[in-house]
Parts: sequence; structure tokens; C-alpha cells
Amino acid sequence: METGPLAAALPNLRLEVEAYRLAAQAFALAQSPRQAMEAGIAGLGVIARAPSEQVPRAAAKELGQLLLRLTEKGSLSDYRHGVKSQLARLLGPTWQTELGEGMA
Repeated sequence: METGPLAAALPNLRLEVEAYRLAAQAFALAQSPRQAMEAGIAGLGVIARAPSEQVPRAAAKELGQLLLRLTEKGSLSDYRHGVKSQLARLLGPTWQTELGEGMA
């Protein structure tokens, strides 16, 4: 998670989002779902600061897919509605189609 703040100092929005996305993915692979969720939410926060024309859609989609997988069941399922709301706000009304079937 240290790479996110380092990337923010550049400033380079895409690098900052990618840093959090990669951290979330690494935590998920390491079976640390809570830390993965924290990194993913931080990444969505960075995306939320971006002007709509500068939203890194590919990274937002990948982050969204990961967060939705993390919230499918278990201790993080309470976050699912909030993740969906944030994705709708960031990606617009077609977010479910963009993320692919079964992700919503």
C-alpha cells in the first residue's frame, strides 16, 4: 500500500490507481481479503477525484471486478452494495455490462 501515496506525489493519476489496484490484487492473492478491500477502496477514492474525462476506465473495471469478487460472500459481503454504488457513480449506468456478466 505504500506505493499509492508515492505515486500520488508525482502526481500521476493512472500510476496512483494502478498502485492501489496492484496492491489489492497482491493482497487478494495472499489471501488477505480485508487488506485487499482497503487497497481497492483507496483506488476507487483516487478514481473518484479524477475529472470524468480522465477516469482510467480499464483500471476502474479491473478494480471493480476484484472488489465484487471479494464481496461475494463472507465477512466483506456487507460492502457489496457500497461497491456497486461507487462503480455506478464512477463508470456510469452501463457499469454492469462493462464489467461483464456475473459481476453485478
